[in-house]
Amino acid sequence: MALGTPLPLLLSTVDSGYEIERSLRFNKDDSNYLDYTPSGDGSLTTWTWSCWVKRGQIRKAQTSNIYAAHQYLFLAQPTGFGGHNSIYWRQGDNPDDADADCLTFSYYGGSGSTDFSVTTTAKYKDIAGWYHIVAIWNTTTATANDRMQLWVNGVRLTSLAWNNQPTQNLDSYINDASHVHSIGRRTHDTSGYVDGYLAEINMVDGSSLAPSSFGETNSATGQWVPIDTSALTFGTNGFCLLYTSDAADERSSV
Repeated sequence: MALGTPLPLLLSTVDSGYEIERSLRFNKDDSNYLDYTPSGDGSLTTWTWSCWVKRGQIRKAQTSNIYAAHQYLFLAQPTGFGGHNSIYWRQGDNPDDADADCLTFSYYGGSGSTDFSVTTTAKYKDIAGWYHIVAIWNTTTATANDRMQLWVNGVRLTSLAWNNQPTQNLDSYINDASHVHSIGRRTHDTSGYVDGYLAEINMVDGSSLAPSSFGETNSATGQWVPIDTSALTFGTNGFCLLYTSDAADERSSV
């Protein structure tokens, strides 16, 4: 496991008095990433992933494999190439491509299968500010358009370049114990490294949670800011990564 450098992070809110104190630096040139494999299956039909992200270098050298050039925030994939779920910044074949710097939440079922994905029309090129990303997978719902959702800074993204929703009750690869779960890279070919800072990653296994479980609008500034998530029920394979060595905190630390 390779780690970037933890750095101070202040994302305070007047309303709740909560602030995220530290982040983790992912430098793509150093191939930084986190990996884990669940010891058993969690919920494959319902989960929520939340992360605060500050982008670094948004361009990578072009490659013959465009998928290897994307920047993968979260991915579950077997050690060999196969079915996987992923959340990633798109690269595009060149900086002017329509989908370059868009955000994608995808399901790839393997060769010959139907793939499902949600991709934004919005481009995320700001390297100074923080984005709060929430991805929701809930295939139990009868409302087809709600089975895969992307939210940024408390707003659901409905202007989409692609919106191909999964079938009802489809199992994801997230929370599947046969898949390596990676933060910051693509697993099977060790590519697609993220460049930037990640802070307070919450993975909630078994629940479909709104962004209000992780953040709120600051009444004084109008900005979307974090709240304390320690009271959440994280489920079988859930976790919260704070990037702190404070052993007194009940949540996971790095």
